[in-house]
Amino acid sequence: MLEVEHVSKNFGGLAALSDINISVAKGETVGIIGPNGAGKTTAFNIITGTLSPSKGRVLLNGRDITGLRPSDVVKLGLARTFQNATLYPDVNVAENIFRGTLWKLQRNTLLNMLPPTRQYLDKLAEKMQLVDEIIATLELEEYRNVIARELPYGIQKKVGVAIGLATSPEILLMDEPAAGLNSKESREFGRLISKIKQHYGLTVVLVEHHIALVREISSKIIVISQGSVIAEGVPNEVLNDRRVVESYLGGGGWHAEG
Repeated sequence: MLEVEHVSKNFGGLAALSDINISVAKGETVGIIGPNGAGKTTAFNIITGTLSPSKGRVLLNGRDITGLRPSDVVKLGLARTFQNATLYPDVNVAENIFRGTLWKLQRNTLLNMLPPTRQYLDKLAEKMQLVDEIIATLELEEYRNVIARELPYGIQKKVGVAIGLATSPEILLMDEPAAGLNSKESREFGRLISKIKQHYGLTVVLVEHHIALVREISSKIIVISQGSVIAEGVPNEVLNDRRVVESYLGGGGWHAEG
């Protein structure tokens, strides 16, 4: 479903990524781990169109999406959530999610001068139903009318995921979904990721430092270190790979909470 083929990225004389290959099959949950500065977020930025690679290409469902604008990548079914939830701070949760649906409701300037058509109003009603469904699926009912900036941090993270779901993606990229959460909140977030994956038939790729979460929900783990992929495979196999342990924790082994 997603292919990153021989991608390199240089910033001046610094190689952030060096000939990396990533393959994600439909329905997989793929965890990408590695030390800080390894190149994980750079890879996400290239996949989603925020950056262009120096070499290589990115394919989505067989289509070359290399260099497309992020908005065009979203329209093709790939959405991304960020480490720090990107919300509209002065509107409530329902409005935040609704705004995530609007990329399919764009009307040109001339149409905006005319009364909305019945087709347009029907589409609008469909989007409101989608908002209701996402709120129920992510268990956000009690926060529906709460202004985003007043939400607890953990709930803001959930709303960030909800906005991503509102674009009706086929594949969801999640950048450190457990960052800033305690162990209990991280376990809860893992449960919700599994829930939305099953409910919406999603493929999920996440960058995450919380190893317990990655191990619990991932069907495959990819390890990036110093801009290169050094290991790939099923969680237990990868997490016991000597190169991975030495690269990530200096040979100290994995801790239960990551």
